[in-house]
Amino acid sequence: RVPWINNKEQAELAVKATRYPPEGIRGTGPRRAEYFDPDYYETVNDEILVICQIETKEAVANIEDIVSVEGVDVSYIGPADLSASYGHLNDKSHPDVQKAIDKVYEATVDAGKATGIHMASGTSIPERMEKGYNFITVANDMNLLKKGANDLMRELGLK
Repeated sequence: RVPWINNKEQAELAVKATRYPPEGIRGTGPRRAEYFDPDYYETVNDEILVICQIETKEAVANIEDIVSVEGVDVSYIGPADLSASYGHLNDKSHPDVQKAIDKVYEATVDAGKATGIHMASGTSIPERMEKGYNFITVANDMNLLKKGANDLMRELGLK
């Protein structure tokens, strides 16, 4: 995932940064990968998944241009940052934020790309899946660690 993609130029750069020359500008580094797969550099450019995170008002305004970029595979909505960008900090259900999310979804589907979204909990996932979202993440590493630690504390009778 590439965070804070706000316009077509940034999306194009994100795609180039993930591809080896001549299609892109990605450095080859110490070339370790080719030791494991001699055809790595010939095939990897076709196997990269570029996920542009849509997290700002500017990105929403430019979403049609962003998803028109060849090589962008997924627009991934970050509702928390998006709500902050719209002036509704931590109010992801605000009508302005929901309208923006819907706009991103529609533009991405119209471009024939996958639409992703981060969900704070699993309760809304069936609704998003029914709508057609095909790339959904739930929680994050810190939330999962916290939940696991709390569950263990309860199991041990310490909480």
